[in-house]
Amino acid sequence: MAALVTFALYAEKQEFSRYQTIIDRMPFGQPPPGFDPTRSPDEVSKNDYQNDAPPLSEQQAEIQKNVQFSAINLDEDGTVMVGFVDKGDPKAAKSYYLALGEESDGWLVKEADAVAKTMTISKDGVDVELKLGENSGGGGGNAKGMATRGMAAAKTNGLLGSRPAATAAATTARPLSLKGRRAQREEEQRRALEAEREKEAARAAELAARKELEEIREADRQREREEQRAQLNSIREELSRVREEKRLREEENARIEAENEAAEGGIEVDI
Repeated sequence: MAALVTFALYAEKQEFSRYQTIIDRMPFGQPPPGFDPTRSPDEVSKNDYQNDAPPLSEQQAEIQKNVQFSAINLDEDGTVMVGFVDKGDPKAAKSYYLALGEESDGWLVKEADAVAKTMTISKDGVDVELKLGENSGGGGGNAKGMATRGMAAAKTNGLLGSRPAATAAATTARPLSLKGRRAQREEEQRRALEAEREKEAARAAELAARKELEEIREADRQREREEQRAQLNSIREELSRVREEKRLREEENARIEAENEAAEGGIEVDI
């Protein structure tokens, strides 16, 4: 017993700096904001860390004020779904029920923890972390308005909050599961690819028709050129024949004149 007391007294006299190398290596990760290793646990209160949290920006505070985070469900296929209401316009509040990573109207669910019942939501690039039923406009909402979807998981795991008050269409329409949304995206991509292929086929057919029309026009132009050449050759032949006939007539006229002159002079002309 004396040895233990002596060791304890010796340990209290050791400088804290001898543990600095271990602290610098941070074997257990980054310390929380405001952590002071020189203070004993009895001297540290919960508010010491809460007060060190960075203050919300004006945009974050506005989102936190207007968003009612009222449901978080774990779907049958493991998809985390969150429900919230945008009350930025009290006369036109809009309900959303989105999966982790899903986006709608500029809202994006970036993080969702069904166990901690928290989510990080982004609006036009501004991120805000909300806790189910807390630090959000309107609190937890009305549990009676929750849809039957995910109720079995809620009874088993206790992960459900209340679903936001939604319009009749939003309440009755069951959101697609992750697998269903993936199949829907694949179907949309397939249809888009098929439409693009049809456009390509139409463009190819149009190009082929234009090429065929151009070939027909070129054939017509070639035929016209050949006909023009034939007409020119015919004209040349006709001119040549006319010149030849004219030459022969001139020669004949010259011969006749020579004979007449010879006859008048009594000279016999040998032609």
